[in-house]
Amino acid sequence: MDLSAFRQRLSPVKITDPRANQATRFTQSKSGSTTMRLIKILSACLIVLPVLVSLSLVLRNPPADHVRGFADARILGKFAQNGSSPAVGEANGFSQNTGKLREQMQNGLLAPGFDETSCLSRYQASAYRKPSSHEPSSYLISKLRRYEEVHKRCGPNTKFYNETLEQLKSGHSGSPTECKYIVWISFSGLGNRILTIASAFLYALLTNRVLLVDPGNDMADLFCEAFPETSWFLPLDFPIKDQFKDFNQKSTECYGNMLKSNLLNTSTESIPAYLYLHLVHDYDDQDKLFFCDQDQSLLKKVPWLMMKTDNYFVPSLFLIPSFEQELSKLFPEKGTVFHHLGRYLMHPSNHVWGLIMRYYQAYLAKADERIGIQIRTFESGTGPFKHVMDQILACTAKEKLLPEVDMRGSYITPSRTPKLKTVLITSLSSGYFEIVRNLYWQHPTVTGDLIGVYQPSHEKHQQTGKQLHNRKAWAEMYLLSLSDVLVTSAWSTFGYVAQGLGGLKPWILYKPDNQTVPDPPCRRVMSMEPCFHAPPFYDCKAKTGIDTGKLVPHVRHCEDISWGLKLVDGICRKRAREGKLREGTMSFMKGDLLTRTRKLVKGLAMAEPRWLKAMEQAPPATFPRSDGKVKRISLPEDVYVQKFFQKHPDSKHEDAIKLCGFDPPPARVFGLRVLELKEQGVGEEQAMYLADLEYKAERKAKKEAYKQLRKTARAQGKRPPPNPYPSAIKEIQAEEKKYVCDRFFNPRMRDIIKKMKESQAADAQDRFRGGDW
Repeated sequence: MDLSAFRQRLSPVKITDPRANQATRFTQSKSGSTTMRLIKILSACLIVLPVLVSLSLVLRNPPADHVRGFADARILGKFAQNGSSPAVGEANGFSQNTGKLREQMQNGLLAPGFDETSCLSRYQASAYRKPSSHEPSSYLISKLRRYEEVHKRCGPNTKFYNETLEQLKSGHSGSPTECKYIVWISFSGLGNRILTIASAFLYALLTNRVLLVDPGNDMADLFCEAFPETSWFLPLDFPIKDQFKDFNQKSTECYGNMLKSNLLNTSTESIPAYLYLHLVHDYDDQDKLFFCDQDQSLLKKVPWLMMKTDNYFVPSLFLIPSFEQELSKLFPEKGTVFHHLGRYLMHPSNHVWGLIMRYYQAYLAKADERIGIQIRTFESGTGPFKHVMDQILACTAKEKLLPEVDMRGSYITPSRTPKLKTVLITSLSSGYFEIVRNLYWQHPTVTGDLIGVYQPSHEKHQQTGKQLHNRKAWAEMYLLSLSDVLVTSAWSTFGYVAQGLGGLKPWILYKPDNQTVPDPPCRRVMSMEPCFHAPPFYDCKAKTGIDTGKLVPHVRHCEDISWGLKLVDGICRKRAREGKLREGTMSFMKGDLLTRTRKLVKGLAMAEPRWLKAMEQAPPATFPRSDGKVKRISLPEDVYVQKFFQKHPDSKHEDAIKLCGFDPPPARVFGLRVLELKEQGVGEEQAMYLADLEYKAERKAKKEAYKQLRKTARAQGKRPPPNPYPSAIKEIQAEEKKYVCDRFFNPRMRDIIKKMKESQAADAQDRFRGGDW
């Protein structure tokens, strides 16, 4: 209550004007009645004020949790309708409730209005997971709210859905429809399905389509509904649902197949009612045209698109020019696409959520730190395999993810309160779990920390399509995502899902080659984004092959699959260098050369050179000359250089040492590239194939460039310039051409040759006369 008015009225009045005496006497005559009135008002306030304070305390701390939940829902619903957020200066109780509810709704990513009992995980997950450090953009939130309205208007069994369904039944697309759809066909393993649903949904957002999910055998059993007041599952009576299992590259409705047969054009009359998009790993060049802008202009006219894929194709969507601006607004942080879309779409059903919560509360809840280890092997047999176990232990020891053990078994008195760390292992085999558990059970850790090792299930082999198996798999993916630290296996979509949902950058185990432990055994990934295993390597404008991992800074090759693509956070390196330039320069002045180099690299935010670590670990090479002969120097890539010469014999004439340049010859580049791919876990044959493919693509690009140069010169009426990219033989011939011409056409040279012949003939006669013959 504001009492300033009362204070002013009760304070003594200083009269400075003599003409005010009469007014003063009039005021004093009524002061008695005014004072009595004020006393009554003040007494009433003193009585009412404690009551108001008590009510405020009760309302601020209600006795039951469900009352707070209803209040929070009303608050969030109010701000969701108004499109605003609470003011900073609200009351403490209000701000506390809205802050908790905002965390529960993942900073606005999730929409209110769901029945909590129908999907407990949607509202309870925030209590078991750390708040994400990556907030969704306001544009993404508004886009999701608009999509939910469209899905509600166009979802199954609505008026617009039924109208568009009639076109599908007729087989012809008539007038443009209010709603267009993309139908995701259930296919492949559970990890692939989760990643591809997110991919299809992003494509639906970009093209203003409605995503409908084929429930298959178990999708409705594993996941909650994603959108409020409607369903995202395809109705069971969908007209062509029985044809889904038969869709393939050779289907008459397949987009790539229709392009081969020239059955599609841009005229509206010939647009089919639906098209099948085959984006499975075995798709061909025509199917990959889906990622070209000109093909998207045709696809946007088709009312129904049926999509079957086992690839997380989001990185290639970022390479389509017409989507570039929209994607930049949706995801300012490029490496958070699946992190946001996965948390928005993928909510475990109540049955799966029960599996997750019971296991978490029983084994993981009390831990100070949770370490997740996901093991997927591609070896024949169930394991455990010694080289895989050695690789896991080498990785966790090298990166200090798990404490070392004292093999002597002596008890170590910890210098501090020991931490409880839990290790959650997911694998089809129980052998790895038993080895790690016995290691930390039989031997104490050198730090004194206590290690608990757990494995929820061990199914021995993957059982795609079995309901209970997929329930366990989904629960284990989610449990891994609740870890603080994560180690995953190469090429595994199981691990991709866990790292994306958890917002974690895991240490990824390289794929072993020839059953040997890779060196290094693992590395930290660039981003938490999944890898696109089978991307297209095609330039839609130039209509030629191209390395799509080098077009933009935020789409790069994956750590575990060198030809795969993944999204990374596009941080401007130039800005990072400028910000630490002075610090790096000052650090460079201290220490020896290697130390100074490492400090400078760190200060400039540069990638560490490959040679730096090698120089620290090994002294400079020395070449023994005990026998008085210089031994031939052999380099690691020499064996691949010789194989390159066998396949491209013309390259033998390449100048190995060009004093005017620093670029090695193509054969040496080929050999170094093969070694680089092998270090990343690629097999030898596959590495040679990819390196040769890159060489051919570069050579073809040079030929095309010179072809365009000659074409431009002719159009301008000029003489074509010499080829700036000649082959090795033609380059040698060009250097010797003038000498060959002189040999046959220069009179001076002909005279010299004539005199040489005469001299040789005279010498021959002299030898004959002297009996030398």
